[in-house]
Amino acid sequence: MKRFIMFSTILLSCILLNPTKVVAQNYKGQFHYNISINGYWDDWKSSYIGVGIEKFYFNGTINNFVIHSSEEHPSNYIMKVTINDYRLDTDKKSKKQRLKGNVYYEYEGMVEYYTELTFQDFGEYTYCWPYISWNTSKGKKHVAKAKIKIQPYKEYPQTLNVFFENYGVAISIPNNK
Repeated sequence: MKRFIMFSTILLSCILLNPTKVVAQNYKGQFHYNISINGYWDDWKSSYIGVGIEKFYFNGTINNFVIHSSEEHPSNYIMKVTINDYRLDTDKKSKKQRLKGNVYYEYEGMVEYYTELTFQDFGEYTYCWPYISWNTSKGKKHVAKAKIKIQPYKEYPQTLNVFFENYGVAISIPNNK
Protein backbone atom coordinates (compact mmCIF):
# COMPACT_ATOMS: atom_id res chain seq x y z
CA MET A 1 0.00 0.00 0.00
CA LYS A 2 2.88 2.37 0.80
CA ARG A 3 4.34 1.75 -2.66
CA PHE A 4 1.03 2.55 -4.31
CA ILE A 5 0.63 5.81 -2.38
CA MET A 6 4.23 6.81 -3.09
CA PHE A 7 3.90 5.97 -6.81
CA SER A 8 0.59 7.86 -7.04
CA THR A 9 2.11 10.90 -5.33
CA ILE A 10 5.09 10.95 -7.68
CA LEU A 11 2.89 10.51 -10.75
CA LEU A 12 0.50 13.26 -9.65
CA SER A 13 3.43 15.59 -8.91
CA CYS A 14 4.88 15.02 -12.38
CA ILE A 15 1.55 15.73 -14.03
CA LEU A 16 0.84 18.89 -12.02
CA LEU A 17 4.34 20.35 -12.28
CA ASN A 18 4.77 19.75 -16.03
CA PRO A 19 2.85 22.36 -18.09
CA THR A 20 3.41 20.53 -21.38
CA LYS A 21 2.45 17.11 -22.58
CA VAL A 22 4.06 14.92 -25.21
CA VAL A 23 0.69 13.55 -26.26
CA ALA A 24 -0.87 14.63 -29.51
CA GLN A 25 -4.25 14.01 -31.05
CA ASN A 26 -4.40 11.32 -33.73
CA TYR A 27 -6.12 12.29 -36.98
CA LYS A 28 -6.81 10.56 -40.28
CA GLY A 29 -8.66 12.35 -43.03
CA GLN A 30 -8.74 15.12 -45.57
CA PHE A 31 -6.81 18.33 -45.08
CA HIS A 32 -6.08 21.68 -46.72
CA TYR A 33 -2.65 22.62 -47.96
CA ASN A 34 -0.70 25.53 -49.35
CA ILE A 35 2.73 25.73 -51.01
CA SER A 36 5.32 28.48 -50.55
CA ILE A 37 7.74 29.08 -53.42
CA ASN A 38 10.42 31.77 -53.05
CA GLY A 39 8.65 33.02 -49.93
CA TYR A 40 5.27 33.51 -51.62
CA TRP A 41 2.26 31.48 -50.46
CA ASP A 42 -0.38 30.31 -52.92
CA ASP A 43 -4.08 29.91 -52.13
CA TRP A 44 -5.29 27.15 -49.83
CA LYS A 45 -6.35 23.98 -51.63
CA SER A 46 -8.27 20.90 -50.51
CA SER A 47 -6.77 17.43 -50.54
CA TYR A 48 -10.09 16.34 -52.04
CA ILE A 49 -11.07 18.14 -55.24
CA GLY A 50 -14.09 16.11 -56.29
CA VAL A 51 -15.60 12.81 -57.29
CA GLY A 52 -13.39 10.70 -59.55
CA ILE A 53 -10.20 12.50 -58.56
CA GLU A 54 -7.70 10.96 -56.17
CA LYS A 55 -7.97 12.13 -52.54
CA PHE A 56 -5.08 12.53 -50.13
CA TYR A 57 -5.14 11.97 -46.39
CA PHE A 58 -3.26 13.27 -43.38
CA ASN A 59 -2.60 10.25 -41.15
CA GLY A 60 -0.98 10.42 -37.71
CA THR A 61 -0.36 13.02 -35.07
CA ILE A 62 0.80 16.61 -35.54
CA ASN A 63 4.35 15.56 -34.58
CA ASN A 64 4.60 12.42 -36.71
CA PHE A 65 2.38 12.06 -39.76
CA VAL A 66 2.25 10.92 -43.36
CA ILE A 67 0.41 12.20 -46.42
CA HIS A 68 -0.88 9.37 -48.59
CA SER A 69 -3.34 8.67 -51.37
CA SER A 70 -6.76 7.46 -50.28
CA GLU A 71 -6.22 4.63 -52.77
CA GLU A 72 -3.03 3.46 -51.04
CA HIS A 73 -2.15 2.04 -47.65
CA PRO A 74 -0.64 4.69 -45.32
CA SER A 75 2.72 2.88 -45.50
CA ASN A 76 2.87 3.93 -49.19
CA TYR A 77 3.04 7.60 -48.31
CA ILE A 78 4.18 10.48 -50.51
CA MET A 79 5.48 12.57 -47.59
CA LYS A 80 6.36 11.96 -43.96
CA VAL A 81 6.98 14.70 -41.39
CA THR A 82 8.53 14.13 -37.98
CA ILE A 83 8.93 16.85 -35.35
CA ASN A 84 11.76 16.46 -32.86
CA ASP A 85 11.06 17.16 -29.18
CA TYR A 86 7.42 18.12 -29.71
CA ARG A 87 5.41 19.25 -26.69
CA LEU A 88 1.71 20.04 -26.60
CA ASP A 89 1.40 23.35 -24.75
CA THR A 90 -1.26 23.08 -22.04
CA ASP A 91 -0.39 26.26 -20.13
CA LYS A 92 -3.39 28.58 -20.59
CA LYS A 93 -1.42 31.78 -19.99
CA SER A 94 1.31 30.83 -22.47
CA LYS A 95 -1.23 29.84 -25.13
CA LYS A 96 -3.21 33.06 -24.63
CA GLN A 97 -0.04 35.18 -25.07
CA ARG A 98 0.92 33.25 -28.22
CA LEU A 99 -2.59 33.61 -29.66
CA LYS A 100 -2.70 37.33 -28.92
CA GLY A 101 0.72 37.96 -30.50
CA ASN A 102 0.32 35.28 -33.21
CA VAL A 103 3.65 33.77 -32.08
CA TYR A 104 4.16 30.39 -33.73
CA TYR A 105 5.72 27.40 -31.97
CA GLU A 106 8.97 26.45 -33.73
CA TYR A 107 10.53 23.02 -33.96
CA GLU A 108 13.22 21.18 -35.88
CA GLY A 109 12.34 17.99 -37.69
CA MET A 110 12.67 15.86 -40.80
CA VAL A 111 10.74 15.55 -44.05
CA GLU A 112 10.80 12.46 -46.21
CA TYR A 113 9.42 12.61 -49.76
CA TYR A 114 9.79 10.75 -53.03
CA THR A 115 10.58 11.69 -56.64
CA GLU A 116 10.87 9.91 -59.96
CA LEU A 117 13.55 10.18 -62.65
CA THR A 118 12.03 13.27 -64.29
CA PHE A 119 11.93 15.22 -61.01
CA GLN A 120 15.16 15.55 -59.03
CA ASP A 121 13.79 17.31 -55.95
CA PHE A 122 10.62 18.67 -54.38
CA GLY A 123 10.96 22.04 -56.09
CA GLU A 124 10.48 20.53 -59.53
CA TYR A 125 6.93 19.41 -58.81
CA THR A 126 5.64 21.85 -56.20
CA TYR A 127 3.04 23.23 -58.63
CA CYS A 128 1.32 19.85 -58.94
CA TRP A 129 1.92 18.35 -55.47
CA PRO A 130 0.28 16.16 -54.15
CA TYR A 131 -1.57 15.10 -57.30
CA ILE A 132 1.61 14.29 -59.18
CA SER A 133 3.83 12.58 -56.65
CA TRP A 134 5.47 9.28 -55.91
CA ASN A 135 5.27 7.10 -52.86
CA THR A 136 7.47 4.73 -50.90
CA SER A 137 6.86 1.88 -53.35
CA LYS A 138 7.57 3.81 -56.57
CA GLY A 139 9.92 6.71 -55.93
CA LYS A 140 13.42 7.75 -55.02
CA LYS A 141 13.63 8.63 -51.32
CA HIS A 142 14.74 12.11 -50.18
CA VAL A 143 15.22 13.12 -46.55
CA ALA A 144 15.63 16.78 -45.61
CA LYS A 145 15.98 18.73 -42.37
CA ALA A 146 12.95 20.89 -41.75
CA LYS A 147 11.84 23.83 -39.67
CA ILE A 148 8.27 23.36 -38.56
CA LYS A 149 6.14 26.23 -37.32
CA ILE A 150 2.84 25.49 -35.62
CA GLN A 151 0.19 28.20 -35.51
CA PRO A 152 -0.92 29.18 -31.98
CA TYR A 153 -3.97 27.21 -30.85
CA LYS A 154 -6.62 27.15 -28.14
CA GLU A 155 -6.91 23.38 -27.62
CA TYR A 156 -5.04 21.38 -30.26
CA PRO A 157 -2.77 22.39 -33.14
CA GLN A 158 -4.48 22.47 -36.51
CA THR A 159 -2.15 24.37 -38.85
CA LEU A 160 1.54 23.87 -39.38
CA ASN A 161 4.11 25.15 -41.86
CA VAL A 162 6.90 22.81 -42.88
CA PHE A 163 9.94 24.52 -44.43
CA PHE A 164 12.61 22.49 -46.24
CA GLU A 165 14.85 22.90 -49.29
CA ASN A 166 13.73 26.56 -49.69
CA TYR A 167 10.07 25.55 -49.98
CA GLY A 168 7.18 25.51 -47.57
CA VAL A 169 4.17 23.26 -47.23
CA ALA A 170 1.37 24.48 -44.98
CA ILE A 171 -1.09 21.88 -43.76
CA SER A 172 -4.35 22.51 -41.96
CA ILE A 173 -6.39 19.69 -40.45
CA PRO A 174 -9.92 20.15 -39.15
CA ASN A 175 -10.59 20.25 -35.44
CA ASN A 176 -11.64 16.67 -34.81
CA LYS A 177 -12.65 16.71 -31.15
